Amino acid sequence: DVLSILNVYKKCFEKEIREHGYFFVNRYGDPFSEQSARLMIHKYAEEIHADINITPHMFRHSFATYLMEEDVNIRYIQKMLGHSSITTTQIYTYVAYSQIERGSEGQITYYPDTYVQSDWIDLECIDDHFAGVTIEELERLEYLEVPEGAGNSYDASLYLSVAGVLKRYVEENQLKDSFYFNADQDVIARVTNMIFTCRLRGREKTLYMDIDMYHMKAHVYQVEEW
Repeated sequence: DVLSILNVYKKCFEKEIREHGYFFVNRYGDPFSEQSARLMIHKYAEEIHADINITPHMFRHSFATYLMEEDVNIRYIQKMLGHSSITTTQIYTYVAYSQIERGSEGQITYYPDTYVQSDWIDLECIDDHFAGVTIEELERLEYLEVPEGAGNSYDASLYLSVAGVLKRYVEENQLKDSFYFNADQDVIARVTNMIFTCRLRGREKTLYMDIDMYHMKAHVYQVEEW
């Protein structure tokens, strides 16, 4: 029982929890770092031979989504997630994915094309990603910074789709801002590499992007100012 385990954990580390204000602490009594959580998840994902890239952010999103589906007050969820804006929490806990139907082996058999109200009707696709940016260009873009090696990673097609859509959005809106995107941290909901919601963090504003490659749709929207 998860609740019983958490209660035992709390009793063992109650002093450290009160001192630091964080529920999860390491063996030294210090706040558990994001990198430690990432390494732990990676370790256990390898042990079970997981065939998808599992990240701490997935747990965060699942936690928020389950609370929302159980009708927990969104203000409590906002506080637990540390969001300054309630609008961010509403976007973060988007539950449209409940409409997805899957087969006996987990494959998608139906995905509603109403999820993304696309900003464009003429998006082009190359292989498994939106057109507009090549792998050679990906790490040299002025308007988008990605982690080193992104073009050779498991999420290469995802990075290319985000870059291609953002290129068009930036050009059409004449934005001067530069954005940062890391798939491990900024994909806040993912069904597959072709259906996901992500965040792009700029110097002046934060953008969110809904992408549905199955139906050739993409929608970019601003949520909050930094």
